[in-house]
Amino acid sequence: MQTPGQRIKLARELAGYFNQGEFAKLCGLRQSTLSEIESGETKLPNAKAALTMCELTGVTLRWIIYGEDGEINIPTKQE
Repeated sequence: MQTPGQRIKLARELAGYFNQGEFAKLCGLRQSTLSEIESGETKLPNAKAALTMCELTGVTLRWIIYGEDGEINIPTKQE
């Protein structure tokens, strides 16, 4: 079973971002932080970075977190 970090790494590489440092910078993270996330030392990135990862790689947040397809419903301020 894959961890969220392993799924992030897979999505990053499949999207063509082979340079971890470049991808981390695009997500607003340090390369060392992304390395820790992908290796499982740190569980998940902050919400902003996670959403940016989804945009850059074309995967859903639900897939990163749970390994399942579909969206996670994030309530708006009104909800």
